[in-house]
Amino acid sequence: MGTLLIIDDSESIREELVQILTADGDFDIFLQAADGAMGLKILSDPEQAVDVVCCDLNMPRMDGYQFLRLARANTGLMNIPIIMV
Repeated sequence: MGTLLIIDDSESIREELVQILTADGDFDIFLQAADGAMGLKILSDPEQAVDVVCCDLNMPRMDGYQFLRLARANTGLMNIPIIMV
């Protein structure tokens, strides 16, 4: 079991992903962020151990491309798998 961070500006899509992935049983903790900036804030929190990130490409404020660039530039986040959708 693990922790998944879902980054998407659509709350309904985030909730749908949680429902689908809860049924699969691969993750037991789901964190959610409405954009890349919020996602980076969650990833930077030492209290949150994120195993995998699922990130939308098209979002306001900070899109998925910018999030990916900033996450990969941070050596503490380089080993976290990021799935772009």
